[in-house]
Amino acid sequence: MNTLELAQKLISIKSISPNDNGCFKIIKDEIIGLGFNVEISSYSNVENLLAKHGSKGKIFCFLGHTDVVPSGPEDQWIVDPFSAQIVDNSLVGRGAADMKSSIAAFINAVKIFLADNPDPPFQIWILLTSNEEGEISDGKIDKIIAEVLAYSNCKTFLFKYQPIPPAPKKPIIVDALKQTSHV
Repeated sequence: MNTLELAQKLISIKSISPNDNGCFKIIKDEIIGLGFNVEISSYSNVENLLAKHGSKGKIFCFLGHTDVVPSGPEDQWIVDPFSAQIVDNSLVGRGAADMKSSIAAFINAVKIFLADNPDPPFQIWILLTSNEEGEISDGKIDKIIAEVLAYSNCKTFLFKYQPIPPAPKKPIIVDALKQTSHV
């Protein structure tokens, strides 16, 4: 899937915090063929996904979430908030800005990067939670973060979190790993 298709597929899932409702399965299916080892863990009411590519060098880790806040009255949206439609050249839906589109963009940037660099001198990790938006009582990403920090000895992390500013009219994917862009 390209970035837009993956974003639309993720946005179409009603993953109200703390429920992933199938986003992790879609993500796993997209990255397993790239050589990622994927673990999905659960505790309390939250699920976390940790995907790892490679086993040597420093760790580049993308941190994000698949959950969204409730849409509010759906009749006040210009389209169904889980239909992931393009309206006036913008992708509209719950999670489009925070942060399902960012997840889709990162996954596709990694696909491009790994096609040119199948054995990078560093590890690529993707760490996602289903409860960034929700209540602490439902569980958070804290348990898996503690495990990751213990593994890495707190020295090799770069976390990318939160969406980038609105995209220009022409679609551009920034490959942050190589600092180039692909149109």
